[in-house]
Amino acid sequence: MIKVFPASRIGAKTKKGFEKNLNRMRAFARFIILQKGYEPEPTAIMYCQFLDDFNPAERELGMERGITRLLKCDELWILWNEDGSLSAGMQKEQDEVLKFNNAIIYPKRNIAIKHFTPEEVEKWLEKNDPFGYKLWLKSK
Repeated sequence: MIKVFPASRIGAKTKKGFEKNLNRMRAFARFIILQKGYEPEPTAIMYCQFLDDFNPAERELGMERGITRLLKCDELWILWNEDGSLSAGMQKEQDEVLKFNNAIIYPKRNIAIKHFTPEEVEKWLEKNDPFGYKLWLKSK
């Protein structure tokens, strides 16, 4: 089973925006688990259950713990924002993987990085996963 760390925007200025972003991450995690042979490690969903994402210290704690778990995964799957950008958190996760992949570690192990557009994920969910597609629509 290939362990995948999903990266999708979580932080938001409002509770409503935060909930939309969590639904997007849930739908993305479903997208991953429904691909054959992949197991998501959606730490953002887990840590947001008991850490306050609107508290900078707690958000940073969740990010640090998430990155520790990310570096134990086989792949990082990044879901671009609607405008084609990465959030600061997603960029940090990608940078950590690139730093890890360039480190001198024996035996050598690289974490693969894959990027997905919102359109790709939405189309797949619409065609293959009604429940995930409903979550996706809640993220709009």
